[in-house]
Amino acid sequence: MARAGSEIANRFGQSVSNSLLSAILNIIYDAYKSTYDECERAFDKTELKNILPHYRWAKINTLLRGLSESLGVNVTAELNKSRNSYHALLVAGGVRMTPSAIENRNELPREALFRETYAENNQLSMFDDNAPRNEDAPLYGLILHAPSSNQKEPRFVDIAFPDSEYKRYVGNKINLFQLFPETVASRSVQLEEFVATEPQVKPRRRIARKNERSA
Repeated sequence: MARAGSEIANRFGQSVSNSLLSAILNIIYDAYKSTYDECERAFDKTELKNILPHYRWAKINTLLRGLSESLGVNVTAELNKSRNSYHALLVAGGVRMTPSAIENRNELPREALFRETYAENNQLSMFDDNAPRNEDAPLYGLILHAPSSNQKEPRFVDIAFPDSEYKRYVGNKINLFQLFPETVASRSVQLEEFVATEPQVKPRRRIARKNERSA
């Protein structure tokens, strides 16, 4: 495990550009906003709560498949082994990525055979100091996100790397909010709503004088 952190940083930096990461972050923002707006118009609050996570998942996968190859990525829809669901697979040089929603920032997405297989097949030699080094073994990363309290935007977007047994994360996560603070500031719905609804408070002195005149 000692070499895992540097291996991850080197492999990821060689394969994934900041332009691609910025596009992924904007897609997540787009998907959160559009799914909430569309579902709010179509369903009442009870059904909105039920349908929103599923619709958001589908929207994120759809938008990711529209990423341009000029960003150095190829995105495909891959069918799982049970043949009952597709997932988006991003391939950028020596890196493979799939998106997943989670509730708590440090948890792994629920177990799924395709995620466990990507982790095991792609990273076994990288995270085992006793295994033969395979310079061609691709790196598997998870694009992690979770909704904010208003459900209209993500609370965070990270890239994290599970170990080959899909038991824990290895190396440092890539925090896209920290990497692109201008994007977060410009697209924050909560900030816009706060500014739009901020109450106008009169200075205490003016209120006091008005009260004195009316006494």
